[in-house]
This record gives sequence, C-alpha cells and structure tokens, in this order.
Amino acid sequence: MQTQTQVPHSHRDTVQQLAAALRKRAPSDAFALLENQSEQLIADALAELDSASCKALLERFEAPQRLRLQQLNAQLMPILRRTSDFPEDCVGYLMSPPIAVFPLGTKVEAVIASIREHASQQLVIYAYVVDDEHRLQGLITMRDLLLTEPDATVEQVMLAEPFHLSPTMKLEQAMRETARRHYPLYPVCDDRGHLVGTVAGAALFEALAFEISAQSGRMHGVDGAERLMTPWPRSLRLRHPWLQVNLFSALLVGFIVNLFSGTTSRFVILAAFIPILSSIAANTGCQTLAVTLRAIALNEYKHGIGRHLLRKEMLLGIANGLLIGVVAAGIMYAYSAIGHNEYALQLATTVLVSMTGACLIGGVAGVAIPALLRRFGADPATASSIFLTTITDLVGMTLLLGLATMLAT
Repeated sequence: MQTQTQVPHSHRDTVQQLAAALRKRAPSDAFALLENQSEQLIADALAELDSASCKALLERFEAPQRLRLQQLNAQLMPILRRTSDFPEDCVGYLMSPPIAVFPLGTKVEAVIASIREHASQQLVIYAYVVDDEHRLQGLITMRDLLLTEPDATVEQVMLAEPFHLSPTMKLEQAMRETARRHYPLYPVCDDRGHLVGTVAGAALFEALAFEISAQSGRMHGVDGAERLMTPWPRSLRLRHPWLQVNLFSALLVGFIVNLFSGTTSRFVILAAFIPILSSIAANTGCQTLAVTLRAIALNEYKHGIGRHLLRKEMLLGIANGLLIGVVAAGIMYAYSAIGHNEYALQLATTVLVSMTGACLIGGVAGVAIPALLRRFGADPATASSIFLTTITDLVGMTLLLGLATMLAT
C-alpha cells in the first residue's frame, strides 16, 4: 500500500518540477527539456502551464504526437481548439486568451493584488483595460503600474488606444506592422474593438523565421508545411505534383531543341553551349527573382514600383548578357576557327545575341512571375523557379538554335 501511494506523489512532484522549469525558459529551450521525457509526463506538465505557453509548446510537436498528448490529459484538448476557427496564416491561429483584464474604474491597488495572485502560474507583461462591452480602452505596463499611487484608477495610468492586431489579419501583414514596434505581447481585437486575445511577439517572429526558411523550398516546389520529420508519404504528395510540372516543361524545351535537330547535327559545337546558356539565363532570372520576393516580403513592392524594377532588371539583363555573351562568343569563335568552320563568325554572333536575349528574358521573368502570382492571389514564391527556368530555357534555346539556323544558311 505504501508503494501504491508513493508513485502518484512522486509523479506529481516531477510534473511540478518540470512545469516550473518550462515556465523559466523560452519555447525553443523549453521544448528541448521535453524531448527525452515520457509522453504522460509531458502531457501533465503542459497542463500545468498557462494556455499561451502550453499552446506554444504543443504546436512544436508533430500532429500524431500532439494528438496522443491531448488524449493523455483532457486539459490539453481545448488549448488548440480555441484557435481552430482561424487559418494557420492568420493572427487568430497564434493568439491566446487575454489575462490581466480589468474594467474602467478599477483601482491600481486591486490590479496589483490580482496580478500577484496569477504571477506564480503565468507571466503577466501588460494589464489591459476594457469598457463594459469588453472593448479595449488602454494598456498598462508593469513599470507604470508599480510607480503609480495605489488609490489611482486605471484610466490615470493606462496608455489609451494602444496598437492592436486583428485575428483575421494575415501573418505576413502582422509581421510588417510589428517589425518596427518590437513589443513582447500584442493585444488582438475583433472588428468591433473587443479584446479577444493576445499574441506574443516571439510567436510572430518564429512564424516569420519559418516563412523565410520555407520560401526557398517553395521556389522549387517544396510546400511550406513540410518539416524535417514529415512522413515520406506526405512529402511525396507535397512535392511530386511540381515534379510533374517540371517534367512537362522540360519536355517542351526538349521539343524545341528537337525541332532544330538538323542544326545541332550540322554544328555539334552548339550542343556544348546549350547547358551554358541555360545555366546563365536561369541564374540571371533567379537573382532578379530573389530581389523581387524580398521586396514583396518586406512590403517594399508597392504600386508603381514594378515598372521601375522591370526597367532596372531589363538593363541589368542586357548588360550582363552582353558582357557574358562577348566572352562566350569569343570562345565559340576560337573553337570554330580552330576547327576551320567557315561559319565561325556567324556562330559567335549567334551566341552573343542569344546570351543577351536569354539574360534579358531572365530579368523580365524574375519580376513578372511573382508579380503575376501575387495579382492572382497565389503565393509569389510557389514554384516560381520552375516557371522561371522553363521560360528562360524556351527563349534561350529558340534564340540560339533559331539564329544559328538563319545565319548559317
């Protein structure tokens, strides 16, 4: 009997110790403490945390394990359910219930006493002031609260009309709004101004970091939802459709090359310049694409900026194409002359013109593709490099082989 009563007591002590350690750490460091623990211990420790901290940690687990944890402790079930009405790319998905909320007219003394009661269980950063209809009226920092006379009211110390986010606001927009503010916690209000939750600045920062890390993958057809431990069948479903798109685009380029099979048979040296042209043009386009996507992410791509960027990238494309084309044309001429090819000058001219044209198209496509995707409501980064390389290859191959056919006849 003594052993039976000692086991749950020991488990309870371990749960309390782990929960206390989790409260003292940032979510990333706290998650590291849970990696080698049993799922039952993890579930019980998470249940001891405030809803915001618990939610931040729960979201770091893969979906199957997160479901098992919620089944092991029923207190975890409603934590993520509160935000299930909002898409993952909205502020509402990240928000937690507000704490330290007080009505107008409350004395500072009462506010401090209430915060002290909750301080042992959850971190209180700001106190929020609402009216009778729960509309946000103001915000109080802990410093102002402690330096104010106890008999003062919240109206005398609060910051009126504080900055707040909307639960339906896209994370991309929220990141832009908060980038210049750097607050640890942001209130979230609905369209009528009602305080519905709060979202941590760290949560928005992590969402931004994940967005940045996922962007390079989406450019090549890797969905932003895929993580390191994503099961391979799901990874296959996320990646494979874009590989099929890539296949058909490559077949289209191959069809163009096959149309000029007579030219490539006659001038075998052109085959050596096909991958060179493809690589240079695609790299030129990807450089432009990176600049355009960065401008969109930082909200620098505003009305009218597209034309300026397009002109700039066209000039860069022509300049880069000419500089690289001159070198490539010189190499082509030298090879052809050594081989006593009577069309050495024509082939060199072909390489120069096609290299310049392909680089020009790469610059134009690097601006146009994300702009068009954005206009039609799609993610500008989604598989953009696949479309980019298809366009540059089609134009480059057509120019190289078409001009060679014309000039050498």
